[in-house]
Amino acid sequence: MVASIALLVIGSFLIFSFEAANPATLGPLSFKDKVINSFFQSASARTAGFNTITTGQMTLNGLFAIMLLMFIGASPGGTGGGIKTVTFVVVLAAIYSFLKGKRETDLGNRSIDNSLVMKAMSVLILSLFLIIFITFALCAVNNLTFIQNLFETTSAFGTVGLSTGITPFLNAWSKLIIAFTIFVGRVGILSFILSMYTTKYINKVHLPKEELSVG
Repeated sequence: MVASIALLVIGSFLIFSFEAANPATLGPLSFKDKVINSFFQSASARTAGFNTITTGQMTLNGLFAIMLLMFIGASPGGTGGGIKTVTFVVVLAAIYSFLKGKRETDLGNRSIDNSLVMKAMSVLILSLFLIIFITFALCAVNNLTFIQNLFETTSAFGTVGLSTGITPFLNAWSKLIIAFTIFVGRVGILSFILSMYTTKYINKVHLPKEELSVG
């Protein structure tokens, strides 16, 4: 609940800040309508994918804010996509606990098991890799701009449905790539990858630990 409320507020603030002076989106509206539309777009970017302003006319900062919201997505148990709010919060909690020098990840008055932290980190990293790979693939098969391809990829991964207006102009290869991304985004990147393994790996040997220089 806290994560959802925080994302709604922060998302609304970012969209309002970046688009309030944009004559193609929120610029012509009254202050009240600007606030309402900013809130609606913040909520819509993580759920239904409806839009009350022309997405393709948004500033680059505005588009990037929408992409961040689409990437995080909805909460677990819902029909929305993205990495999920809980995954995002667990990753932030793990980073904060590490910076504080703690051996365990604390969240509120509870300790988060390391296996859940690893799962959250895996979902985040694999999702980023997928979006990078799909964006490169789209750039290779069409002549659209990088930001258009990145936005379309993130929207597909989050199963949001927002677009900068390029969807009708995608070629056959681009549509197949986007369809694949929607499928993976809906199933879940971790579930999709684990479904390829027929047997579960059981660690029977504990190897000696190695000290590495990280960071």
